Amino acid sequence: MDEPPGNSGPADRPVAARTVGAYLAAVAQGAPTPGGGSVVGVVAALAAALGEMVCALSAKEGPPGDALRSALAELSALRERCLALAAADEAVYAGYRVAASLPRGDDAERAAREGALQAALATATETPLQLAEASLVALRALVAVAPESKKLLRSDVEIAVLLGEAALRGGLATARGNLGGLDDPTREAFAARADALERAAARQRDEALGMLAHW
Repeated sequence: MDEPPGNSGPADRPVAARTVGAYLAAVAQGAPTPGGGSVVGVVAALAAALGEMVCALSAKEGPPGDALRSALAELSALRERCLALAAADEAVYAGYRVAASLPRGDDAERAAREGALQAALATATETPLQLAEASLVALRALVAVAPESKKLLRSDVEIAVLLGEAALRGGLATARGNLGGLDDPTREAFAARADALERAAARQRDEALGMLAHW
């Protein structure tokens, strides 16, 4: 029997339209969706939102510099993008189930079904990788925010960095969970991309936390 990829499927309401309590209840209910990939998107959005808060509060101390204004705009856009990707991840599940339900009575049908499954798995891998990439951009924005922020907000910046790293690594875990079902060279390309993101994440986290340690 074909197993669905390690992503989430469609929910009754978009992620951004649910309350926190409703979303958590949906995650906990024991259905396939929303699952890990969707949760990664929400965590990434929280990292961006916390960074936005730091920017907004720091700007109240005086006219914000170019770095703070730029980071605020970037983090705001990232928050929306990560919520959209969380919803997209949920929709991935439905696409896979449709592909898995295609007929396989003869060679032509089996070939068509396998092609549809490969396309669905590629989407199921691409979406969390995009979330990981967005999380990396958020980490870089947070590095830019730190020197411009109020010192009283140090812990908020640190929490945002840790959330961003968790989201990035969660996106990689979700993507890598789907690699086994993909054919080469698609699998190899996704794996190389994930490895590069992991290395970049480690560097960015170390830079951010090192900066905070000497703040």
